[in-house]
Amino acid sequence: RGGAWETRSRRLGERLHGLSGVGIPIVRGWGPTLIPRPQRMYLRFAPPIATSRPPRVDPDTWIATVKDRTKTALEQTLADLQRLRASDPFRNLNPLAWHRAVRARSL
Repeated sequence: RGGAWETRSRRLGERLHGLSGVGIPIVRGWGPTLIPRPQRMYLRFAPPIATSRPPRVDPDTWIATVKDRTKTALEQTLADLQRLRASDPFRNLNPLAWHRAVRARSL
């Protein structure tokens, strides 16, 4: 914060938008464009979480239980995906070039 880029981008943002404190974020794309670099997306469907309240269970207690189960399952799934992403050698590789990356170059 407070660097040269931030100061310049805030001035430019104020001129363009007429609002103070609006800066232009640094975007790393292809060349000088705002087109983002392609990266893999990591998605996973977790097992379903039972939300049917058992008989004789207080609704507020059950809501807290479901929230806790959901939070735990989501955190575990995200941690698994982050581990997968960290170990993926093709993470930053353009998806259109994957087939060339796994084949040996022919001379």
